[in-house]
Amino acid sequence: MDDLIIVRRLNGKYCSNKPTIKLEMNGNRFVFSKQTMDNLKLKHESKVMFGFNYKEKKAYIFIENEEDSFVLKAKGGSDPNLRFTSIDLMNHFINCFQIDDGLNKYYFDVAEKINEKGAYQITYK
Repeated sequence: MDDLIIVRRLNGKYCSNKPTIKLEMNGNRFVFSKQTMDNLKLKHESKVMFGFNYKEKKAYIFIENEEDSFVLKAKGGSDPNLRFTSIDLMNHFINCFQIDDGLNKYYFDVAEKINEKGAYQITYK
């Protein structure tokens, strides 16, 4: 029994305690982790905008209440995470972070503190 290795199932909601955004390539879907929702105080129908610095390979998320903002929706049931879809935004993430390894899902870290410009920085893991 000394050589026994225990393997446990890792489910997405248990893997990370850091605020993240998951990009699902199938469906162009962005899913916000519970930690991200808590830090940014997001709820169903909150509105957000994104900014990109291609040179530094950084993105930013702003909480906005503009007409052309992305509207977050809760799927309901046992999945409380907020989400939305956008092929245009997905392409900005791919180009900014130079993603080209053919995975179906990508995870981005979201800063826990807001910067001086009122945005939370997003970095590629």
